[in-house]
Amino acid sequence: MIPRPVLGGPGMFKGGVMFVILSRKDRFYMKVDEVSQRDYEVLGSEPFRPHEGRNMTMAYLEVPVETLDGPEELAQWMDRAWEAAKRNATKKPKRQPRAKRK
Repeated sequence: MIPRPVLGGPGMFKGGVMFVILSRKDRFYMKVDEVSQRDYEVLGSEPFRPHEGRNMTMAYLEVPVETLDGPEELAQWMDRAWEAAKRNATKKPKRQPRAKRK
């Protein structure tokens, strides 16, 4: 896993795909998709909102507090977030690198 700054906080990447975000407000979010989203919602997780004051959300939901009880359980949720990120990455074409400014 490689941390990189995204949206003002660190994101965790594996295989070039982001699957975890730590927000500016020290909230921890994991990637979800149609397979995993319901498990988060049942536990009351809120979506990641990258811009305060806007309704825009991303497919990342706040980590349920229950998952922080032990490293094994947290690791399982992180594995599921990684699987969701991989499934989502295969649906989208790869982005072209940004051109360097002169």
